[in-house]
Amino acid sequence: MKVGIDLTCITTRFDGGKDQVIYNLLRGFNELGHGPELIIFSYDFLADTVRRLLPGATREVFTRVRGKKLLQDLPLRTFLLPRAVKRLGVDVLLFPKCYTGVRRLPIPTVVVPHDIQFKAFPERLSLQMKVRENILYGFDFRLRDRIVAVSDFDARQIQHFYPREASKVLRIYNPIQFATYEPGAERPHPRPYLLSINIAYPHKNIPTLLQAFDKIRTQVPHDLVLVGKIEPWNRDLVDAVEKQGLSDRVTFAGYVDDARLQRLIHHADVYVNPSLYEGFGMTPIEAMGAGVTVVSSRAAALPETTRELAQYYEPADDPSALADKLLNVLNSPPPLAERTRIQQAVREAYDYRVIAGEYWAELSRLARGC
Repeated sequence: MKVGIDLTCITTRFDGGKDQVIYNLLRGFNELGHGPELIIFSYDFLADTVRRLLPGATREVFTRVRGKKLLQDLPLRTFLLPRAVKRLGVDVLLFPKCYTGVRRLPIPTVVVPHDIQFKAFPERLSLQMKVRENILYGFDFRLRDRIVAVSDFDARQIQHFYPREASKVLRIYNPIQFATYEPGAERPHPRPYLLSINIAYPHKNIPTLLQAFDKIRTQVPHDLVLVGKIEPWNRDLVDAVEKQGLSDRVTFAGYVDDARLQRLIHHADVYVNPSLYEGFGMTPIEAMGAGVTVVSSRAAALPETTRELAQYYEPADDPSALADKLLNVLNSPPPLAERTRIQQAVREAYDYRVIAGEYWAELSRLARGC
């Protein structure tokens, strides 16, 4: 069996959890011994990464040209990719992100949209963006043979908004490569702290976290560490911290490399996930897999994917409810035995090799015409 994977969806700028899912899946395929059965399609800037992750795979490289990436992507996936698929004898093709082109292929195809947040919160998008998303996702779901939902919640959302494609939806959770902690590693922050990651996205709901932290700052010794780039569209978070007089207690860590990120997670007393929407939500699960207590909203997929094992508050946008939960957890933290039980449960459920095996089984069924 020859399995094609379209990695032209990956850009030179890291796309957070979506890209991490792809890399974890590739590692899983490789460790399960499927590398020689893979044919990877990518742009030239990703060639070395693919070679490192999948040394035994066949690689088909396209030259990336300057300009708007989507303007190259759609013609490539509509015309060039199908020709390469036919020439190389691919049996089944996986698109690990959306915008898969506007042509049906003669072989089975699978798309992973990750979520359809644009349907849940249309008010966050400009008219132009809404039109684009509706058109391109419409093609994705209509032309592909399977739609992978990353949670049962995500599956219900897709089936609700795209009822004609409901029978194509298959739920496979995201693969996670849990880090191995080095006990001797230096603490990444001088004081006890709470941690939250991916602050650049509006649905992560960091303003509510800042308000909650403001309510408890005189009652706890902890700082708040926020990880993620400060961009023009989230600069208001820095302004809010200064306005609330929290500059000495809130640290904007910016973008951090994997090694520092893992140290930040492992040394946090609490990981806080106040999201308004998650199709899956990788970072709270990664924190639970590190043995860290997680305080999370109950929004969207989070109770499901955290397996009802986190400390929850609701509603997601209520800073008082979040402040109360944080105080409760900091004053009465879960015992080590409980955190160890949770750590083991999520590691077993989301191990990247286990999830890669689920993907491979489905791709194999499709290739056989099942």
